[in-house]
Amino acid sequence: MKRFVSRLLVVLFCVFSPAVQAHNGSHGSSPAVSNAASMNWNQGALNSEVFTQYTLDVLDESLGLQHMITVGGLWAINKNWQLALEMPFLLLDHDLSGFASGPGDLVVGGRYAFGDNCNGPNWSAGSYWSLPTGSETTGLGRGTMTQMLQFGVSVPIQKHALGFSTSLNFSYDSVLEPMLMNRLQWQFPKFAKDRLTFSVSLSSETYLDSAVFSDGSTKVFAEPSLRVELGKKQRWSVTTQGRVSVVDTLGRKAGVVAGTVSDILLNDVLFGASTQVGFAF
Repeated sequence: MKRFVSRLLVVLFCVFSPAVQAHNGSHGSSPAVSNAASMNWNQGALNSEVFTQYTLDVLDESLGLQHMITVGGLWAINKNWQLALEMPFLLLDHDLSGFASGPGDLVVGGRYAFGDNCNGPNWSAGSYWSLPTGSETTGLGRGTMTQMLQFGVSVPIQKHALGFSTSLNFSYDSVLEPMLMNRLQWQFPKFAKDRLTFSVSLSSETYLDSAVFSDGSTKVFAEPSLRVELGKKQRWSVTTQGRVSVVDTLGRKAGVVAGTVSDILLNDVLFGASTQVGFAF
């Protein structure tokens, strides 16, 4: 047990240790990524599900609030392929950009699972595209298509599960703004007649080559989550997740000022919470 804990700490340090850089005033974090990619990837088998999710984020530096309602679905074509589609609707109350509401950027994509072994390591690779359907001038959209490439693995450990995913997010604009995103999740055994599942995650977001942020600028979030399965066949589910920034080394490059909507859109989250209702079919 001591050896396992020490190895886990080494993994945490290697994955989430950011380059120490100055914190320069207001700054942004990652663009929106797929809920399907972030909340539903760590499962033993691909699933089909429709869901709606409400998210409230409090932005750092007292810059305002972001409300988001997302509707979408996952479709497992077979045991190896799964498609994803989701559409966010946002309400922004920002000190710099003011008040705005409307649809955000549509997300489409999918992933491939290597095998269907629910009792051993489950490997998967996916790609998700964010289409510029939201208004860039009001801060609701990126104004350009972005893509996220993701690779993940989930390993059952007795009745627990350890999951890790790494993703590369970049835009199709003249400035790619590549971002490396990592997530490490520990899922505890189900309880309350196998209807409740608790998990904790650490996720990191690091700018690799940005025109706005210093290279290596990083945020790390702690994310506890509780999933409740309802109904006789447990097809309905309610998942509540918290999110709080625990490491923040984001820093703007010299000469870059906060004041454009495109910078505001990056949304530097201090803490937030989300609730997702899903139905499996």
